[in-house]
This record gives sequence, structure tokens and C-alpha cells, in this order.
Amino acid sequence: LDFLGRSDFQVKIRGFRVELGEIETALARVDGVSQAVVVAHGDGSGHHRLVGYVTATRPLDSAEVRAALAGTLPAYMVPAAVVVLDALPLTANGKVERRALPAPAPAPDTGAAGREPATPAEAALCAVYAEVLGVEKVAADADFFALGGDSVLSLRLVNGARRAGWAITGRQVFQHPVVSALAAVAEPLTGTEKSPEPAPTEPAPLVSLDATQLDQLESLWRRRR
Repeated sequence: LDFLGRSDFQVKIRGFRVELGEIETALARVDGVSQAVVVAHGDGSGHHRLVGYVTATRPLDSAEVRAALAGTLPAYMVPAAVVVLDALPLTANGKVERRALPAPAPAPDTGAAGREPATPAEAALCAVYAEVLGVEKVAADADFFALGGDSVLSLRLVNGARRAGWAITGRQVFQHPVVSALAAVAEPLTGTEKSPEPAPTEPAPLVSLDATQLDQLESLWRRRR
């Protein structure tokens, strides 16, 4: 037997089963998109990310398309990158040749070079960006998705910002992926609004019971039955 793969376009991304056709339908509804195809690209280490390919009837950029999708799809279904093509590659039968789609461009740098943070919100978000993306430093004009961020990491970004004292939403991350732009819409949180750290758990103390107490517990248990 030769296993040739699935006959449909269902993939598993970060533990979620995703129907690529649903994302393609949502992409096709975005204003300015003419055709849309979505594939799951692997990095060779078992990690996959969604990449959308579109043809457009007007100038489009990746951030604009992702922001539109964030309003209609759950975060894990929003492609980490959107590539705008002049035309989709086709087979001799007129179907989209998915294997001929170009790989998305890697992040050009780590985001360290650029403007230093000028406000408390920018400083906090630069630190959270660096933590979530696994880099040493992020500049105030760095773009979250250009540095390899995706829909799943955006959830960690939202939680990290809240721990740092700033409230942002997942949709705002897609609409304002640059640190300075996101800092401009971030709301400061009070101490009671921040996500509390989980309280350490301690083992329950051992309690010694005498024979009379054991009889009482057994009697109570029997009555409740």
C-alpha cells in the first residue's frame, strides 16, 4: 500500500484541525481579493504555519488582509502570512498547482535594529514582543508578523501584555502589528486588572482521626448514600 496523503485539505495546526477551504472562502470575501488559496508550510522541524496566496483587484498588503480575516475567523485559522501574486500557478487541467506556490519570505532580521521605545507602553510591548518571539531585543518600529509571529503567538502576546500592565486584543495585534502602533491603542491596567499569577499549591496537611471519629464519618457516609 502507498499512502498518498489525504484527499481533502484538512490540516492540523498547533493541535487544531483546520479546513483550508473555510479559510479560502473567508479570504475570497475580503475586499480586493480575486482568488485565494491557503496551504500549510512546514519549517522542517515539524512546525507548520498557514500561508495564504491571493490575487488582487487593487493594491493589497498582508497586514490589511490578516486584519480583515481576524474579524471573521478564530485566531488559529488566520494565516501567519499572506502572499499577493499576479496569478496563481495552474496545472494543465486548470486547477491550482499548490506545489508550485512560492514559499513565504523569511523574516529579514530579528527586529533589534530600529527606533528605541519612547513611551512606557512601547517599552513594555518591546519586551513582550522579544519574549514571545524568542529574540533578544525588539525595536519600537518592528512588525510582529514580519518577525515570524502567527495567530497562536498573538494570543501569548495579548496575555504577556496584560501581565506587563497593558490591555490589548487579538484583533488589535492584527490591525496594528508594529510595536509603536499597538502601543498607541493599548490601555493601561490597574493592579487589580492584571492577570494574577497562579497561587502556589501546597499539599493538604495530614489529619489523624481516632476510632470514634472514623465511626462518625462512616455513619455520615452511609446516611448520605
